[in-house]
Amino acid sequence: MNEYGIPNQKERTFTIDSNAEITYKVVESFIQKHLNIIPFYEKMEKLYTGEHEIYDQKKKTLGKPDHRIGVNFARYVVDTATGYFAGNAIKYNHVNESVKNKIDDFRKRNYEDDNDAELSKICDIYGLGYKLLYQDEEAETRVAVVTPQQGFLVFSKDVKNKPQFGVIYSELVQALGKTRIKATVYLPDGTYIYDDVDKALTLESEYYYSDIPMVQFVQNEEKQGRIELIWSLVNEYNGTLSEKANDVAYFADAYLKMIGVNWDNSTKQTLRDNRVILTGKPLLATEKVDIGFLEKPNADGTQENLLDRLEKLIYQMSMTFNSNDEKLFSAASGVALEIKMQNMKNSSLVKERKFEKALSLMYKLYFKVQLDISDKDVWYDIEYSFNYSMPRNTKDEADTARALSGITSKETQLKAIPSLVPDIDQELKRIESENREDENSRVPAEEVIGIKKEDDDS
Repeated sequence: MNEYGIPNQKERTFTIDSNAEITYKVVESFIQKHLNIIPFYEKMEKLYTGEHEIYDQKKKTLGKPDHRIGVNFARYVVDTATGYFAGNAIKYNHVNESVKNKIDDFRKRNYEDDNDAELSKICDIYGLGYKLLYQDEEAETRVAVVTPQQGFLVFSKDVKNKPQFGVIYSELVQALGKTRIKATVYLPDGTYIYDDVDKALTLESEYYYSDIPMVQFVQNEEKQGRIELIWSLVNEYNGTLSEKANDVAYFADAYLKMIGVNWDNSTKQTLRDNRVILTGKPLLATEKVDIGFLEKPNADGTQENLLDRLEKLIYQMSMTFNSNDEKLFSAASGVALEIKMQNMKNSSLVKERKFEKALSLMYKLYFKVQLDISDKDVWYDIEYSFNYSMPRNTKDEADTARALSGITSKETQLKAIPSLVPDIDQELKRIESENREDENSRVPAEEVIGIKKEDDDS
């Protein structure tokens, strides 16, 4: 960990030999390692919630302006990225209708649309997060979202990178220089209780997952969140803007200098009330009176240039578009908008692949405990559709969909207009229903011909 409290990749990596025995001592060593990087996660959380470093700086000496301004770019970046990536719910499809219904029931029961959005935000802040699967009192599979401050996963050192055990804190209290730790440890055969007072790892309960029911979601392979890339820029921006506010206050409270003038207090009061300066007796040729304000060197231009540069870098480094930038939406073309938002789309595509991999692992665990599903590998055929929330040109989308008619399937054609058709399966059912209604309302050709013949005979 460097002098700024940022952990390196080795400190973020939790791996163990795949054949190692998981004992109390082993779990303890990884917990201690994890406790070392929790302050870093807390720093990222404070940056997001607006508890900026500028507020904790040492107070200036008496008489000096000491404004503290914190601009919460971190929240803007995270919320914008989360809205773009998960503002529209992830869509799921499966060729087997009963399996799809099972997935829909699972997602509704666990509010998975909200969980996915929350997990996306957690990854933007910290770089990673987790989902924990467990069975409730009614034997239904439930999901809990876990932050990297609340727990961690340990993987095998080999190329399989398979989870070996997971830890979630149930008690983590620091008092009198000591840390009291109690946690649940997840192993393939069940859950264990870790207690640093009893120095023991005891079996709590068995389960039927036959695997670690904890899945890691990451922002990228390096597990770096968006705001980690801009935290120094945000702190520098806040410092510069605060100093600029101090300069304004300094000029408002500037001291008046009067050289060569000797006035009593009543004259000074008159000066303040009437806002007129009279030097009194006529000046001799050799006398000189200097009246004016003490001025501090003005660095307004330099400060403004630095603030502009920092703001641009914040958006560039976080790969987030500035929705307040008028130039961004100056072009009506959907293609032009996508080009301007390409960096954000590229980073989201990386995150999308990581999320799809993690979601597949989660549903693999889910179907292991579904007794009414005989084929436990149905998770393999789940199709995921990420529909990024961005300004769209519906006319361009409709033209594209129209051009695909007769070339692709109806489903692929509808995918070209996601802003108008959020649920493709539902739309296909509507189309099929309308077609059936048209068939039922159509008059058979024979009846039409028969009517015409009767008309001719008459």
